[in-house]
Amino acid sequence: LGFFDADQFFKRMTLTGYQVDGIVYTAEYIYGGFISPDGVYPTQRGNAIIANEMIKVTNNKFKSRIPLCDINQFPTVAIP
Repeated sequence: LGFFDADQFFKRMTLTGYQVDGIVYTAEYIYGGFISPDGVYPTQRGNAIIANEMIKVTNNKFKSRIPLCDINQFPTVAIP
């Protein structure tokens, strides 16, 4: 089985963030783009980032070619 270490992923998100296309997403409330305004759940874009990490594990383990999500197609927190 492939293993996605969610604990390590969320620690990394909290400490250093996650860079995609030159944009760094963090777990910082409101401004990080990863956590929704409720402060608990990921935004839709945050969920796409998690999905991509799971797809990478699956592709690596099973030598598959599942395409990654284009995370920019998913909304995040809109800052007024």
